[in-house]
Amino acid sequence: GAVAGGTLIGLTFLIRVSEGRTLAEPIFPLLVGMNGGALVATIGGYYAAQSMSTARKFEEIFDNTYQFTGLLTPDGTLIEVNDTALSFGGLEREDVVGKKLWNSYWVDPYEESQEVVEQAVTNAQKGELFKEQIRIRGETGSAIIDFSVRPMRNETGGITRLIVEGRDITTIQRQQEHLTVLHRYLRHNL
Repeated sequence: GAVAGGTLIGLTFLIRVSEGRTLAEPIFPLLVGMNGGALVATIGGYYAAQSMSTARKFEEIFDNTYQFTGLLTPDGTLIEVNDTALSFGGLEREDVVGKKLWNSYWVDPYEESQEVVEQAVTNAQKGELFKEQIRIRGETGSAIIDFSVRPMRNETGGITRLIVEGRDITTIQRQQEHLTVLHRYLRHNL
């Protein structure tokens, strides 16, 4: 606003001098400049507040889901991760951001999971959705997650980011295993 106001005041004085008019009322150009600057500052402030509000909403949604969610560069480097995934691993953002997903804390101890994650990134780089179950490490033990990677495209269709998601299905998997054992036991006894 101050820059816009100063520019308007300067332009007003410059036009008056170039036209050869006297500066009989120097207060008038100052008022015009101040009002113009205030208008620019008000409009800029409004849009800045709107932008911050929108960013806060998306951040709240991103960090308050029960799913593990992250954002990768197309080569598989982790650039953002939600609080759910961080708390599952007992990690800080700095512990994982900047690393390849397959070398991250969650996936690193499981070679099979590392291979699946690398394949997922390769498929997503080609524009394909990838979905499979993998084992990951948490602060209190391992978990089986329903893992997916999908590409984000820009206006021209190029892949700019990869969205990675995981939903803990450990309990569901254990229930299915128990049902399978129970089913076998009942079939054997019948």
